[in-house]
Amino acid sequence: MLAARRSSPFALRAVVANKAPATTKASAAAPCQTRDGRPRPRVASWVTCVPASRHPGRPTSGKTRRPLPGPARAVTTLTDDPNHKEPAVSKPAARKPTVTVSGYETSLLRCAIAVLLVVAGIVWMTVYTHWAMDAANYVKLPGIKKPHTPLPWMSDLKKWNYVIGFGLIFAGLIAAAHPKTPLGRGRGVVVGMLGCFLIGLIWIVTYYFVGQDASVHIPVMDQLNQMNLLVGVGFMAVGFTYATKWE
Repeated sequence: MLAARRSSPFALRAVVANKAPATTKASAAAPCQTRDGRPRPRVASWVTCVPASRHPGRPTSGKTRRPLPGPARAVTTLTDDPNHKEPAVSKPAARKPTVTVSGYETSLLRCAIAVLLVVAGIVWMTVYTHWAMDAANYVKLPGIKKPHTPLPWMSDLKKWNYVIGFGLIFAGLIAAAHPKTPLGRGRGVVVGMLGCFLIGLIWIVTYYFVGQDASVHIPVMDQLNQMNLLVGVGFMAVGFTYATKWE
């Protein structure tokens, strides 16, 4: 009997400890407070808060969700997160126009530059051939007047105009050998590589069999003589830049 009386306080303590605490306005208004009444630090305010366990004396089980920091608020979309940040993109990169085709990103700026370089090279040599070449090939002879040209500075360059023209064409083809252009990926690599190889081979063969004949006039080719070999090799060299992109 004495032992039972002595054990009653301990039993009473257990009952009191397991008794659910009274609900107050403070606890209902701030469910994310710690057990001693202090507010939890606000780490992620966009996560819905779960009230604490009703039995502070017992450890929470694995199925019980622990209270999350921050005020309770429902999450509708990912944009509700105040800490959500868009991926950082530099301003120059954001201004570059790009188009996605078949899963590949195509740079319109690079494509435009490549086309303009090739066209500029062709136009340069065409202008020199029609309006400045006669003055460049002029030889002083008695009774022969120098032909008039609207581009005297171009006639002074003479055959360097072909170097500039073919240089622009090669630069444009090399710029096109990039994964952000249609010729720099997939089947475009094969087209660019074989195209440059064939142009170089046809140029050399045509010069050997036809270009050396004085009775045949081929624009550009009849002015370059042995330099036609360099032009053919140059096209083949550009073809190897496409070969490095072949996967």
